[in-house]
Amino acid sequence: MVKRLLFGSICLIVLVPRWSEAGTIYVNNALGDDRASGLFPELRALGDGPVATIRRAFEIAHGSDSIVIANTGLPYFESVTLDRPDLAGGEVFPLVIEGNGAVLRGAARLSPDVWRRVAKDTYRYQPYRKGHYQLIVNGTPADEAPVNSAANTLPTLAPMQWCAFRGHVYFRVEPTKFIDQYEFEAPLFDVGLGLHNARNVVVRNLNFEMFRLDGVAVTGNSRNVRLINVRSTANGRAGLSVSGTSQVQVGGIDLSGNRVAERLVLVKGRVNDIPEAQVPP
Repeated sequence: MVKRLLFGSICLIVLVPRWSEAGTIYVNNALGDDRASGLFPELRALGDGPVATIRRAFEIAHGSDSIVIANTGLPYFESVTLDRPDLAGGEVFPLVIEGNGAVLRGAARLSPDVWRRVAKDTYRYQPYRKGHYQLIVNGTPADEAPVNSAANTLPTLAPMQWCAFRGHVYFRVEPTKFIDQYEFEAPLFDVGLGLHNARNVVVRNLNFEMFRLDGVAVTGNSRNVRLINVRSTANGRAGLSVSGTSQVQVGGIDLSGNRVAERLVLVKGRVNDIPEAQVPP
């Protein structure tokens, strides 16, 4: 920003750095370019316009900025972490991440070639990462058959069911069908949004789905973190995990359909619910 101060016939130009006041960074995964400034929601001259990724917005943002994510109808295939001390907002003017209903998706297509037939209608593949699993079939989380940790034999699977057993994922196809007649996805990223030692951050109207561990993970000693109208579903562990001595306030959130837990509170973490009447639309 440029300010001009007039003293008689002398014009004094004072350059005020951009970070002296809150700004807005725009993200658009359909029109954006990570080489752009991020200062405009639409394309302008070369170099002016939205960035393409949330990761890039985190790199160029300053404390108390707003990061506005366009809901283009296309998922953002990203895993992003906010762990910059200088990106902390203020108590009065927090860092705001506005999602506009956009989706961060952690799953990627799984090729039929990874599957091996082990019985008449049953196939298996070996995930690269062990410990937490999720299987998406034709765009929807498939029904999981529970397996006792002490089991020595594979459980009987119903058609369209899957299970995790001894480091492999098993899936049973429908009668008369083969494995290459389905579209499979498996988690590629561990966490959708990581907040580590975050301060004064508001995340609102943003959706997370199909990550290997958690949709949102708040770690370290995070304070004054608020999640408003956030949906985090179909993740391999939890919709929200809070650990260390972090404290999180939540309101209007949907954490259903995760494999292990809706909320996973570890060590001395704490989650406080915002009264419904105080949750902004």
